[in-house]
Amino acid sequence: MQTRTVIILLFLVSVAGITSAFALRRPASVPTPSVSANSTTPLTALFRCEGGKSISASFYEGSTTPPATSDMPPTPGGKVVITLDDGRVLSLAQTISGSGVRYANADESVVVWNKGDELMFEENGTSTHLGCIASSTQR
Repeated sequence: MQTRTVIILLFLVSVAGITSAFALRRPASVPTPSVSANSTTPLTALFRCEGGKSISASFYEGSTTPPATSDMPPTPGGKVVITLDDGRVLSLAQTISGSGVRYANADESVVVWNKGDELMFEENGTSTHLGCIASSTQR
């Protein structure tokens, strides 16, 4: 019985180590693509995604609108302008998010999530650009 417990523990430690190794594959020199509250110039980041895809994103800070009632969160006023690798340029308003920063068009058919140096692009409910990691940033 003790041998079985040791084998299970070794397996779990191995899985945790492999997962950590993959999480560390990001370049350490790339700053997190977030915008400071006093920013007047957008932060532009190039994201490299799985399958050789890429997205360029310019993050703009905007004024926050106070909530209509005290039990509601304030409405963010930022936006992102993205250029997809197929040449489309989309401007998306920042929306309320529980974690990270979320941007969407009016009918929510296009959604961009940004958290730290990662970005996810979703169109019509399908994630078309996965594993996007910031490879460079500039102001």
